[in-house]
Amino acid sequence: VTGFYLITPSSVTSQTNECTQKCPAGYTISENQCKKCSVENCNDCSTDSTKCKICNTPLIYYSLSNKCLDTCPDGYYDSNGVCQTCIVNCKKCTKTSPTQCVECFEGSVLSLQKTCPSSCPSGNKNIK
Repeated sequence: VTGFYLITPSSVTSQTNECTQKCPAGYTISENQCKKCSVENCNDCSTDSTKCKICNTPLIYYSLSNKCLDTCPDGYYDSNGVCQTCIVNCKKCTKTSPTQCVECFEGSVLSLQKTCPSSCPSGNKNIK
């Protein structure tokens, strides 16, 4: 039957083979079977079960490590459950203003324009 996917006892907490139109959360379709996502706490993985797309709430997906995290690492912000990069040299930015930095990495200065140049623009002083 097309449009249905097999759930086997080894793939889901089912005692018998069953057919379903949609794999449950935490599973993906692979070779007409529901296959468990291999990323811990992943709610929705791609057709490659080793790559997560969306983590279980409230966790956030970080693609560089392919993990579900409590918070995004420095230089990233939470954009609807996925860590996205802040602007260059920015250590902390917000979802509401990802192009406006609130804290820069060491070696950069926070400008009035909320960017992180390596030194103050000509005619300005670094105030600490």
